[in-house]
Amino acid sequence: MSKKTSKKNIFISVALVCAICITAAFAFLTASETSINTFTVGNVDIELTEPVWDANVPSGTLENITAGQVIEKDPTVTNTGTNNAYVYFLVEVPKAQKAMVVVNDIPTSVNQCQLFDYSINNGWSLIAENSNNELDMYNYYLYAYNTALAPEQNSVLFNN
Repeated sequence: MSKKTSKKNIFISVALVCAICITAAFAFLTASETSINTFTVGNVDIELTEPVWDANVPSGTLENITAGQVIEKDPTVTNTGTNNAYVYFLVEVPKAQKAMVVVNDIPTSVNQCQLFDYSINNGWSLIAENSNNELDMYNYYLYAYNTALAPEQNSVLFNN
């Protein structure tokens, strides 16, 4: 075998090894697997109404309220979506800087007196409150419904 043939065989061998390496690298870089993940977006939507209040006070404003007066008010949340919904109510109750109250037939001046009171219905829980800020003219109460509301289900926080 001549030197020329030997160099030719080495060149062909190197070219063949390079071609195999390039082909393998291209195959490795273009290989792929696919996986399909399907996500379905739900529909969570709620509606807040006050059927009794709206029927009795069409203007939405009640004037000349007196101490001890019971007023029907029914904040109602309805799940209008297609999925269960966890719902919350934030209630803001106004307060007076100073008020006169009668305790044991003795008029007494009270600071930071909450102007309205209510009792929540079964199924609701108080989860947070902020009622000690003297600079704010409201007390804040956050309530959560104890279970998820099913579609078309509703719940009333309080009645009066």
